[in-house]
Amino acid sequence: MATPDILSQRSPLPRQRSGLAGLSGGAGTPNSPHTPVLGRSISSQYGSPSNYRPEEELVIYGFDARAVQAGLPGEVSPRCYIQYSPERSRRIGDFRGALLNYGETLADSSTAEDWQLWNLDVRGQDLGLVEDKLERLLREVHHTHLLMEAKPRKTVLVVPACLPYPLLDVILRLMFQGPHQSSSIQAYTRPVLHAVAAGVRSALTIDIGWHETTVTAVYEYREVLQRQTDRGTRAACEEMRIVLSEGQRSKVSFATAEDVTTRLAWCKSASIPGSVDDAAEDDSNTVLQINENLTQTITIPFLALSRPAETTFFDAQTTDNHVDDNHLPVHLLAWKCLLALPLDVRATCMSRIIITGESILIPGLKSRLLSEIDALVKHKGWDPVMTYGSAAEARKASMHVPNTIIEANREQKNDEVVSAASRQDQEIDEIAEKLDREATRITQPPLKAVVRGIETLGAWAGASIISNLRVDAAVEIKRDEYLKHGLGSIGHAI
Repeated sequence: MATPDILSQRSPLPRQRSGLAGLSGGAGTPNSPHTPVLGRSISSQYGSPSNYRPEEELVIYGFDARAVQAGLPGEVSPRCYIQYSPERSRRIGDFRGALLNYGETLADSSTAEDWQLWNLDVRGQDLGLVEDKLERLLREVHHTHLLMEAKPRKTVLVVPACLPYPLLDVILRLMFQGPHQSSSIQAYTRPVLHAVAAGVRSALTIDIGWHETTVTAVYEYREVLQRQTDRGTRAACEEMRIVLSEGQRSKVSFATAEDVTTRLAWCKSASIPGSVDDAAEDDSNTVLQINENLTQTITIPFLALSRPAETTFFDAQTTDNHVDDNHLPVHLLAWKCLLALPLDVRATCMSRIIITGESILIPGLKSRLLSEIDALVKHKGWDPVMTYGSAAEARKASMHVPNTIIEANREQKNDEVVSAASRQDQEIDEIAEKLDREATRITQPPLKAVVRGIETLGAWAGASIISNLRVDAAVEIKRDEYLKHGLGSIGHAI
């Protein structure tokens, strides 16, 4: 038998070759420097596994009649809050800002429409101009504050509760076709997000906006009732403008009136005219110096600074019979909203009243609203009839007469002999026993049927919490569906 040739066999140990010979990959590869051919891609070696899909990034946008705010989920506050002003309507090459006293002249000549993005009354409004204003603000948000690469992302949109459909269409078109290029939009309304940021499932949200005040009842994260009045922050600024212009030669500008409303306006804690405190406050005067050059001085009583909040949000001089449904005082609107709710929903919402909006920083406004609502509940109760006319005295007398029929039936029911079937041992109900055990664990039952106010972190914080938890929205709009069907892709009848 022939001896096998051991020297002709390949050694099992690898041998290192120096020089360019070491770059040769064996048979089938060239004997020159080259990029090695791997059996699989580099991304599968050093990257994430193929079965892992990273979650798409989210960006939160909040729109209001005067400002735009944006940020990322999981954060306490937005990255930016850009408020619209006449200065932002300047074009490229407009160097009027370098002129002397340009800011003073611009503030004096501007009106309320120059400080807002849109009007709620879209009849006769130039929607193209509204779109241009929003696009300029969105470009500043995207290129100055967010500093994110240009790629499609999911967007969480926070809009007011009573936003007209034409304005909503403008916002959605900018989100899909503007600088952000959203792939899909999850839309939320402000009242639900306020409840989320307050840590409750049900609440009565009083949102004092720029144009109007909206009262919304939220029960288990659903809007069950919503009503609004045209008493908003803009009306308070206009009233302050009237107060400051009394006794002056020239009319005070809207910018000055808004600044005084933000800094010095206040609200009385109780509507008791002729009291000692009111007389003392009326005698004290406050000297206001307005305009940048400090040439115009206004002397105004301190009590007069409370008139805009009194007249705008409460208006105690107007009776209920002579007020339109869209011009009700805020406390009366909140009481009527509670009156229209079912009993269990009303008992839950009235102890979780959230007061938010642009005017909540006015001292005394929130406590005054809660006290007025509590006074209405104690005085009128839950009777939907506002006035009984000539039968008012008869109804008041009938409320004190006991119902003899009901009392007789109640005594007869208590005196009945217990039947034999009720004496028998009842079967053990496991579900009822479990519910009783769970009830005993709760040390403090939830508060109901009491007028109480709670604090909230704001609508943007609620959207940040929801988006960070990856909760699916009730309304989600896809880019392709919107470009095909427009607002019909939302799913509501338009």
